[in-house]
Formats: sequence, structure tokens, C-alpha cells
Amino acid sequence: MKRTATVLVALALVSACGEVRPIAEPLDPTGGWQLVAGVVDGQTIIPIDSHPVTLNLEDGVIGGTSACNSYGGEYSVDGATITVGEIVMTEMACIPQEVMDLESQYLGGMMDVSSFAIDGTNLVLSGDGVEFEFEPEVAAPTAEMLGTIWVLETLISGETASSVAGERATLEFFSDGSFLGGTGCRNLSGNYVETATGVATTDLTVAGLCSDDLAAQDNSVVTLLEGDYAVDVEGQSMTLTNSGDEGLVYRAET
Repeated sequence: MKRTATVLVALALVSACGEVRPIAEPLDPTGGWQLVAGVVDGQTIIPIDSHPVTLNLEDGVIGGTSACNSYGGEYSVDGATITVGEIVMTEMACIPQEVMDLESQYLGGMMDVSSFAIDGTNLVLSGDGVEFEFEPEVAAPTAEMLGTIWVLETLISGETASSVAGERATLEFFSDGSFLGGTGCRNLSGNYVETATGVATTDLTVAGLCSDDLAAQDNSVVTLLEGDYAVDVEGQSMTLTNSGDEGLVYRAET
């Protein structure tokens, strides 16, 4: 019996030594994410559907949208530790104020992030007084230029981007070669033709009056739409730009 027990123990040791155990894969935060919840210094962050906060992590580069502006920087990962470097961002103002407040909380909190975890399919970033939870970002289907109501969000002049004021300014292209829209204070209508580089307006009619504080915005929209411009549709965003580095950024109405 003693010899039998010794043999069984030896076999068990051989079996244990020969067992192939899976090696745990290292945590990896790489990918595109969208904020679903957060806490900064005890204050709960509530995401705004119309102004999402996104996070892209890839090859040491961090970026995304912070509800209003685009931001970027560098990051490094060591195990479950993540270090976020200095963040740079565009300087556009957004309305309502809640959007700017959300952006301030998020970007401020990101500088205190020190670790990450994968919770199911979600990414959790945490640090001293900070916790952000993100879900995988799902790419929105690309909207069609024609038949979509586009709402003006941003005016571009060179490297400067500014927010839109006044009434809801829209633009809608139709398959018969016509379009309707607005500048935030005046109504637009006209016809267009497609060119090798984009679109050219063949005629433009503008009706209405603008207050002094909306005159510059109105002029930017009219000036671009009455000429030739390139059209770039990506996801739910449409950007119109002319050869003078002027641009209009629209978002598809949902």
C-alpha cells in the first residue's frame, strides 16, 4: 500500500508539471471609447447625448472630443497603470453652458487618471478622486449628403473655429439640384451642380434681416455657399470648405 501511494503521488506531480496553463493576456485600453458615467471630486458627471465625450487610445497617442472641443496628447501604459501627458485642445466655445462645464470636468479629471481596468466590455479609468467609465464607441453610419437635414455647428476661418449663434441654421440638398437653408438669421435657397472637386452654386437667393451680432456669421455662410466648395461627409458630420480656408461644419439632424 505504501508503494502504491508513492507511485500515485509521483504520477500526480508529473501530471501537474506537464499541465499547460494559459498565460493571462495583458490589459489593453487601445480603441475608441465613449463616456457613459463619471465622478470627479465627488461630483457626478452626466454625459450629454448631443455632445458626446469620446476617447481614442492607440500607439501612445490619446485624442477625442471633450463634449465641445477636440483634444489630444500622449499616454503610456505599464501593467494597469496609465499616465496621461499634457493635453492640448481647440478653443471653440459651445452652447449651452452645461457643455462647457462637462468639458472642464472631464479634461481636468483626465489629468488625475493613474490606472485603468477592463470591466466586461467597458473601460474604467480612475485616479485620485476620479473615475470615468467608457463603453466601446460604435461608429455612426455615414449620412447621405442629399435628403439629410444638416444643422450648422461650427464656423471655420483658417485655424480658428467658432460656435454658431442665432436661430437654427440648416442646409438641405435635394436630388433635383436645389437646396434650402439658413444662416441663423436669414433664409437661403438656390441651385447647385456637382463638380470634380465638390459643389458649385449656380444661383443663391437670401431673404430676411440680421441683427448686428449675427452679421459676421451670416456673411460667412453666404460667402461660402455662393461660390465653389468641397464637401466632405464623414459619419454624421459634413464639412464645406472653399479655397480661402473658410469652412462650415454641419451635423446630421437625428
